[in-house]
Amino acid sequence: GWNYGVDVDTVVWHGANIVPTGKTSAYINLTTAGINNYTLTIIDEYGCEYDTTFTIEVVQSPIPNINDGLDTARICTGEIMILNANYQDPEAEYWWNTGATTDEIMTLVEGLYYVEVTASTIDGNLTCTGNDSIYVSINPHPIPDFDVNKKESCAPLDLQFTNLTTPLDIPLTYIWRIYNVAGQEVFTSDQINPNFFVEEPGSYSVQLIVSTENGCVDSVMRWNFFEVHPQPIAEFSFNP
Repeated sequence: GWNYGVDVDTVVWHGANIVPTGKTSAYINLTTAGINNYTLTIIDEYGCEYDTTFTIEVVQSPIPNINDGLDTARICTGEIMILNANYQDPEAEYWWNTGATTDEIMTLVEGLYYVEVTASTIDGNLTCTGNDSIYVSINPHPIPDFDVNKKESCAPLDLQFTNLTTPLDIPLTYIWRIYNVAGQEVFTSDQINPNFFVEEPGSYSVQLIVSTENGCVDSVMRWNFFEVHPQPIAEFSFNP
């Protein structure tokens, strides 16, 4: 049979990120998502030109970043945490291990939370996925409470406070504040069961702020909790 061949003289590539590897070969290095159009022109040894065009669509594998990359999130008992996949693509699909299919969920239960994000090409022929996870830790919430040995007496009043805060099986820090009737802070302490010696007559309010080592904080305020009365002044007159 008859065989006819024409040698290629020149190959011209048109498009972004083309790296020639030889006279008639090249590779395309695409590192960002998008649609890329290319034209390939072949010139043979006689100067005749042949060209073709093609399109490469690059889909960025989703990179969800739950709550800005936290591996562990801590909340206090009774609080609600919002977990957000932090992935900006209105066409993306979401699946959480809770069964939710939204970009964010709410939780108040301790455990590991996982999200898988799926993105597809326009024609649906290519699907890319990415995932992230976070552990939500639930920490005990302190419940401040207290009592005192006396709530009313004459000045000076020696007060011994009893701390009734729960729970008792975790480290806690305390701030006691005592305010006079004008709202001025007149006493403070960080003791568990503080003692105060009050000489000035008046009505006093007491605040106890309790914190855990994981940042759970609560407080209790008792208005006009105790009263200090002035000492009576004995006085008399005598007329013979």
